[in-house]
Amino acid sequence: MKVLISPVSLEEAKTVCAGGADIVDVKNVSEGSLGASFPWVIQSILQIAQGYPAVATSATLGDLSHKPGTASLAAYGTAHLGVNYVKAGLYASTTLTEATEMMRAIVRACRQVNPHVQVVAAGYADYRRFGGLPTLELVQAAAAAGADLVMVDTAIRTAERSSIAFL
Repeated sequence: MKVLISPVSLEEAKTVCAGGADIVDVKNVSEGSLGASFPWVIQSILQIAQGYPAVATSATLGDLSHKPGTASLAAYGTAHLGVNYVKAGLYASTTLTEATEMMRAIVRACRQVNPHVQVVAAGYADYRRFGGLPTLELVQAAAAAGADLVMVDTAIRTAERSSIAFL
């Protein structure tokens, strides 16, 4: 098992790295459960993490609409920053066909930059609440597209529902 922590500030990122987290996850929760952060924030956190060789880094592309071109361009840029994991939230991909199309574009873009970057297909445990992609289809799409990992999170955050993530 690995410990993934999503800091909300650069100061918190320093604490997370020093505290022994396995993965520092860069995201912007003000844009959703898997909201994309800014490139300069990702770069700053990567600089902090470089001082801790055992710490890997991940960055999210967002709770994505179904736009494979836009998503692949975001993935290409994120992979260029040098993270170990690129996570794509398949929020608006509601069928196996759509999810596979999205993940194929994202995987291809990431692999053009770095064949070793780990691509994560992220779905939502609460998919029924917003008409999202069923979890089994998330796994099928990830496998068909050549993604490395599947992660299940929650899209709708309330007091009784928080993040569930497995890498």
